[in-house]
Amino acid sequence: MNLDETIYDPDWLDKNATAIKDLLPKTWTHISNVNGLKIGFNFKVLGIDWRSELEFFKAMEALVDVGIVLREGYTIRRKI
Repeated sequence: MNLDETIYDPDWLDKNATAIKDLLPKTWTHISNVNGLKIGFNFKVLGIDWRSELEFFKAMEALVDVGIVLREGYTIRRKI
């Protein structure tokens, strides 16, 4: 999985930021209550081709790095 071609690519991110935000909770939500299957499936539709739980985690961390996801401990929400 090469995040440089998706999440870390500014053009790709500008094009897909709204679609990614729409997948994420608006309020602080414990990670165990997030619909990972829905998010994971839609990541693949958008071109984020993760293949393991570790790669999915790295994609979520990349979204934190670029400021789309906010994280506090085990809770996340999208940046509004």
